[in-house]
This record gives sequence, C-alpha cells and structure tokens, in this order.
Amino acid sequence: MPGNLEVLPSDVVLTYILWDEVEVNGNLTDLWRLLPQIVPSGNGFFQYNYDFTQYDVEVFMNGTVNLSTLDNSWTRNQVLRVVVVPADFLNGRVAPVDYSNYEEVIKAFDIDDSNVLKLSAN
Repeated sequence: MPGNLEVLPSDVVLTYILWDEVEVNGNLTDLWRLLPQIVPSGNGFFQYNYDFTQYDVEVFMNGTVNLSTLDNSWTRNQVLRVVVVPADFLNGRVAPVDYSNYEEVIKAFDIDDSNVLKLSAN
C-alpha cells in the first residue's frame, strides 16, 4: 500500500481489472471487473486473482493452462484499481452495494477516482 494510506485489519480491499471498453449512450467507457476473473483458454482456464493484508495487495494468475504460453495481451500492461473500503463504512449500511460493480462501489462510498494513484508492479 502507498505509505500515506492506512489500512486497518478490519478494512476490506477490492481489486478490479480493466476488462474492456464498451459504448454507453454513444460514449466509450471503461468496463471494470472484480477479481477473481476466470478465462477459458484452450482445454483449460486461467484466472486473475488477488490477496491482501493491511500492508499490501498481491495480484496473480493461476490456472490449468501453461501461463507462459498465453498471449502478452493477457499478461502484460494490465490496468488494475484497488479500492480500500474502511470497516466504518460497512457497519450500519442501509442499502446493499454490488461490490462487483466498480462504479456502484465508488458512488456508494463517495470515492473520487479522479485522483487515482498510479503504482508500478513489483
């Protein structure tokens, strides 16, 4: 996690992958999917998944196919967004939130994603 971001053990971390661009009302818009995401491939599958602690987030791939044979479009330059949802926001929520919907999550928790931090992979 960036040094200035405090994540408590009770907080929830959600990770989304930029899956596609789709046209909505005549405008191209990003389509985000919550991890994990399973992708059929040949005679098997692979998936994007993640785990987290209060100190870091790790995104990884696994599956039944040889990952080294995948096209670079699946393994390079993926765009991810990590959303930290403080436990305080989760307690006492009246309206349910569809956590698989990135747009709904940022709206429900009043997140301004115009200042998204760009981090390099380690």
